[in-house]
Parts: sequence; C-alpha cells; structure tokens
Amino acid sequence: MQTDVEFCWCVEKACWSAWPVATQREIDGWLCRSSGGTTRRANSVNATPRAGSVRDVIPGADTYFEKRGGSPALFRLLSFQPAFAHALSARGYRPEGATHTLLADLVEMEAQTSSASRPSVGSVSGSVSGLQLEPAPSPAWLADKQELSSQSEAEAEIFRAMLADITHPACFARKVADNRGRSLAYGVYVAPFLVIEAVVTREEDRNKGFAGELVAALMAWGRAEGAQHTCLQVMAENEPAIALYRRLGFGVTLYDYQYWRKP
Repeated sequence: MQTDVEFCWCVEKACWSAWPVATQREIDGWLCRSSGGTTRRANSVNATPRAGSVRDVIPGADTYFEKRGGSPALFRLLSFQPAFAHALSARGYRPEGATHTLLADLVEMEAQTSSASRPSVGSVSGSVSGLQLEPAPSPAWLADKQELSSQSEAEAEIFRAMLADITHPACFARKVADNRGRSLAYGVYVAPFLVIEAVVTREEDRNKGFAGELVAALMAWGRAEGAQHTCLQVMAENEPAIALYRRLGFGVTLYDYQYWRKP
C-alpha cells in the first residue's frame, strides 16, 4: 500500500471534502477553514502542500478568525509537518486534540471475503436488522445526531448546513432498535476514498456492536461505489473506538494530527 506524503495529502483533501466549511481563505499556502461554532476541524488553519512559513501566516490568520467573531487562529498540523510544529512551539503555542487517521484497503479486504451482499443506499431501510442507509440525512437522523452529540440548536444548524454542502455521493447510516435511533454515522465517496465521519452511539448502547455494524455497512456501500480505500479520523485517547476500527480492517495509521493553540 502506498503511504508516501503525496498519498497522505490525497487522503487529507478527501477528508476536507467530507467535512466542508462555510467559508475558507488561503493565506500563503495555509487554508483558513471556518464555519462558526466550536468544532475545531471546521474552524482551523490547515497547511497545504504549498504552505509558507508559520511566522508569515499568523497575522493574517488571526485577523481572518477574529473578524468572524472567533479567537486567534487555531492551527491544525499533520504529523508529516514537523518543522511547523517546532515553529509554533517556539512561539508559545501548545498542542491539543491528538487524532489518528486510520486507513483500510477495501480492495484487499474484498479479495479476502465474500462480496455477495453489498447494501445499496435505501435498500435496507426498515429491515429486520434496523439498519437504515439513505443518500441524505433524514429528519430522524439529524434529530438523533443532535441528541447523541449533545449539540445546541446553533451547533446543530451549523452541522446541518455543513452536510448540505457535501457535493460527493454520500450515505447516512442509522441503527434503530425499539423505534429509537441507537447509533449513527455517514460516509462520503471522494474517489478513490470512502471517508467515514460522525460515528456516534447512544451511551447505554455502547459495546453492543451497533457502531461496528454501521461502519461495516458503510464500507460495503463505499466499495460498491468504487472506493479502493476507506479512512476515518479518531481521537488518539479513544482506545475502544480504535480497537473496534482495527477489528474492522483499519490496520494502517496513515498519519496523525494535533491542534496548536496559543494560550
């Protein structure tokens, strides 16, 4: 499997497409992405392959976010950008929110298992399994997401607007039991990648296999769409989730990232 820097950038750009933002501006090769609210990934400064020096981008990035009612710029740095981390550390910034980017090879997995039953979007909605797959988020999916993620109404509206801006094929998965949403996730096909996002399970329903069922269904959908790889990003401290994803075939930690904030 190719794991060079160019491949990492392709995965990174696919993840941006699966989580679009309301506004963005490039400053000296750094992408300022902003949607408002408190989600760090949607309100941070991200290096591109053309990124210039940290010193030169800080003033413009700070101004960009302050004009939008936010605090000074929050930098999101990838593990294959060590020079930028050193530069921010020297200026008093401190890291937080360590996250892994995990990768699975769908072509290799398909060769090892039967592909006789791949679900298509909508094909299992209302089935005995209670697994629902839809091409757009239903009102029930959105309501469950707001509840399970404890989103305020303002945060929920920002999230709904973000989903509406996704331009690639998508699949929204929901596990229902006893007429109640138990677990949610969605996937976006950005060729050749399936990007899996927003995996969340009701607290009392954790460790029942619901999240694994959803992710496996999304992987099958992505492969049917033509995806060759699937990726997702998970907090480094979330050991139960990481163990689950390893069991599902996410055997490669492609790269990590951290946020850098100045106190």
